[in-house]
Amino acid sequence: LDDYLPGGDWLVGKRTTPADLAVGSMLEQSGTAHYPVESYRHLRPWYGIIAMLQAWQKSVPANFIKQA
Repeated sequence: LDDYLPGGDWLVGKRTTPADLAVGSMLEQSGTAHYPVESYRHLRPWYGIIAMLQAWQKSVPANFIKQA
């Protein structure tokens, strides 16, 4: 995945797709789950783009709980 990301901002095509959201949802818990993502230099910037999406911000579990 890290080798593929330098080719563009999204996993498939030229815009956000369910693939980005599916993979991004796993990374949302990377700190809690202790996923070894630090060495993947393209993964963090890609996730940063996902995390800035308004729809993503509304659906992040921590933000969803705060709104309830």
